[in-house]
Amino acid sequence: RNPPKAIQQLLQQHDYHNSNSMGYEMYCAAHLARICQSAVHELEATTPHLGTPVNYVNLPQYLYESWLPKILHRPMNEEEISNIMKISTMYSKGRGGREGTWHEDSQQKTKTASNEIVQAS
Repeated sequence: RNPPKAIQQLLQQHDYHNSNSMGYEMYCAAHLARICQSAVHELEATTPHLGTPVNYVNLPQYLYESWLPKILHRPMNEEEISNIMKISTMYSKGRGGREGTWHEDSQQKTKTASNEIVQAS
């Protein structure tokens, strides 16, 4: 592995000096941690704040209640809200035979996660 410098620095902060000596799960956890750190840094570094963290579960409602009305300078009508809600039920990676309705699977993933994944999280 030849991780980016930012991930190497993160690993060194946690006493991992060689990314090849760690498991796949720990390496992926470090990569995700770096993404999260970057997002938090950008949210804190810009004035005015140029981004808004949104809970994924609340994203459709946030779109039609806050974000789109702010951008469009008008409230969303019922047809637009209905379209957002319909689209939000579709699986976002639904290409190549994987199309279909999105289903919450976080709890199932948590139940089936390996000990390494649980420890890395």
